[in-house]
Amino acid sequence: MLLEYGGHILKMAPIRHLNLVRQESEFSYAEFFACPHLATMESLQFSEDLTRAEREAMAASPYLGNLAYLGIDSNDVKAGESPEDYFDLLASSPHLRQVLYLERSPRLPRMTYYPGDWKETFYGEFYGDGETERFAWRPPNEQGQALERKYGYIPWLHPRLPPDGNACPRLDAAYHRDRGALPVRPVGAPV
Repeated sequence: MLLEYGGHILKMAPIRHLNLVRQESEFSYAEFFACPHLATMESLQFSEDLTRAEREAMAASPYLGNLAYLGIDSNDVKAGESPEDYFDLLASSPHLRQVLYLERSPRLPRMTYYPGDWKETFYGEFYGDGETERFAWRPPNEQGQALERKYGYIPWLHPRLPPDGNACPRLDAAYHRDRGALPVRPVGAPV
């Protein structure tokens, strides 16, 4: 609908957030990321895994420069790559590097951790004891630090609550960005 009628839809309502669910299995988000109407979006949430071609189209899209929040599914079945490859691709995009808050689907830790073991992420560790999950914050891991040495400060690698990080509710992210409250450091600043 956005591809075909986006101009009319956005005149009727100032849509700033999209929660995307693939209804047709043959639909490719690669075409979606080429839509100029995405330039008004402040947040996107995907409820399924993207293929490698779709991920590359998202990273290359010049229309995602206004995003303050991005919710992704971390399952990598369709792309056939590691989550680390996905983050490398996102960090390499000048349009997605400025995203304040990158939220991963909680399904990845639940699917890959074993009770009693730690599951490391970029910026924290999930601990499962069989009954509950806990999360401990820490600085970005070695891969996250390497990305910041290459690209400078990347806000979504620091999801703690302010004043140390950039975490905020998804619909408030653009509000905080537009008022200069977030990110806590300039995007691309030396780390």
